Amino acid sequence: MAGDKDLIRDHLSTISITRSQTRTTCPVCGPDRKKHSERSLSVKIDGDSAVYLCHHCSIAGVIPLEEPEVIPEVVPERISSLGDAQNKWLRTRGISPDASGRCGLTSGKVYVRSRSAEVNCVGFHYINSDGTKATKWRDGEKNFSQTGAARSFWRIQEWKDSDLIVCEGEMDALSFEQIGVFAVSVPNGAPSTLSNGGNGGKYSYLWDAKDQIEKATRIILASDADEPGRLLSEEIARRIGKARCWRLSYPDDCKDPNDVLTKHGEDALKEVLSGATPWPVSGLRDVSEYRSDVMSIHQNGLDHGIKTGIAELDNLYRVCPQTLTIVTGVPGSGKSAFLSWLTVHLAIKHNWSTAVLSAETPPSIMLLQMSGIYKQQAYLGS
Repeated sequence: MAGDKDLIRDHLSTISITRSQTRTTCPVCGPDRKKHSERSLSVKIDGDSAVYLCHHCSIAGVIPLEEPEVIPEVVPERISSLGDAQNKWLRTRGISPDASGRCGLTSGKVYVRSRSAEVNCVGFHYINSDGTKATKWRDGEKNFSQTGAARSFWRIQEWKDSDLIVCEGEMDALSFEQIGVFAVSVPNGAPSTLSNGGNGGKYSYLWDAKDQIEKATRIILASDADEPGRLLSEEIARRIGKARCWRLSYPDDCKDPNDVLTKHGEDALKEVLSGATPWPVSGLRDVSEYRSDVMSIHQNGLDHGIKTGIAELDNLYRVCPQTLTIVTGVPGSGKSAFLSWLTVHLAIKHNWSTAVLSAETPPSIMLLQMSGIYKQQAYLGS
């Protein structure tokens, strides 16, 4: 996955490869292992690329050395407050200068690899848990660059609220700031597939924020309404506990909080947030799930079931869906014969289907018996 490749790239940038081949720790599986310091990652320099293979988690790939996606630090003198062009772009996304100022956004001229040029960008500044800094850059045209390596939640150090809102991207966190609500963003986006217990390094930002997560009243997962966003929420929820997590639902024409803000306004985003629902937990049911059943009983009364066709029995018993009936009696009293007759009767009269488990009578004999009952019912006209 792209996130794992970023981890490898960031890790290689911190070590010196003085030989054509070396071994180092693996940033993908190492943090989750007891032997986290084991040098299981082989790195070989092949021309302008680094070829890597982990002998433990089997992650492998090639990283170009001539065009790194993480660029060197920007000279401080080239970083400034947002200009008119950057503010104009942010306004198209529903973000005011006040909101961007509170979040410490700046502008800078940085090299964007996808454009092969230095361009003016908006900078989102990260402070990692170990004190290192990083900046993500956006040029307003969906092109990205990065200074340093962002590994912790964006703005997590500033969190003071009772709820912790976790977004998939910085623009979504900015959207909540626009309505006066603090939110953080994950540093490395959403995954393309669910992990199978590994990839702990990719989600190390959860461990970095464990104090805030433990103190939070609710963890509200505000990821995108697409498959990667769903996977991101699932990965986070299962790591910190689904019972503590809440999730959001967006209007049909929106995929994320910034979409809601730009298409429907601030009040709509506030309404989305107020409508947060608890993460579904196995065994727990929401009252809303019973709405149709309750309204049916209120309007039509209880279902009194279907008559068996035996007048004396109908005064005592009715066949009713979603109920359990246990027929008991001494051996040879006719339990199986009665149930076979009732099964055929319900099929003829009400088109009911029945699954039959006969532990004592072979299927062929059972079918002959039921065929006889069917012929008798047809003959009697019942």
